[in-house]
Amino acid sequence: MDRKNRRENHKREIRRLIIDESIRLISNDGHEQFTIRKLAAAIDYSPRTIYIYFKNKADILDEIAEFAFAETLKQIPAEGIPADIVFFRKMLDRHLRNAVSRPNLYRAVISRTSGNPDKMLQSEKQLLLNLSRLILKLRKEDSDPLLTAELILAELRSAAVLLITKTENNDGPDIDEYISAAIKLILEGMK
Repeated sequence: MDRKNRRENHKREIRRLIIDESIRLISNDGHEQFTIRKLAAAIDYSPRTIYIYFKNKADILDEIAEFAFAETLKQIPAEGIPADIVFFRKMLDRHLRNAVSRPNLYRAVISRTSGNPDKMLQSEKQLLLNLSRLILKLRKEDSDPLLTAELILAELRSAAVLLITKTENNDGPDIDEYISAAIKLILEGMK
């Protein structure tokens, strides 16, 4: 491997280290408590080094959000989407369970998304397109599957945030019961 390739690999490794540690810190403490100084101390680099790879904290959070949306996109491929309500139900269930399992990270990700198509992250746009394709397969008469996808995503985020809050406060129904009820409402709303 020549010098240039080693340098590029090293840059990718440092960038990945920064993102991985950022995810860990945010998962533990929340994005409000996340700072470049804390991150630098955790990875044993100076804040200046982090600024070589990322412009600011928002840039790191955007990359984390892109990563999270890319993970979700793996669940809804652009091609070969089964026109199947069982698949859709499982996808919603997985989303809600992921939110509860990493509440601080979930909050950080949704704090970076605007809902405004002009300002959406690339993977968020792709997620909406793939979700709208799935909706079109499930509801052939839908006149605006993209709008339906946006509404479903908003309902899903609201349900996730409420579930996280209730779980943290030990208030409300059992998680399985809540997830089942949330999915039922979302699916009924699609009718």
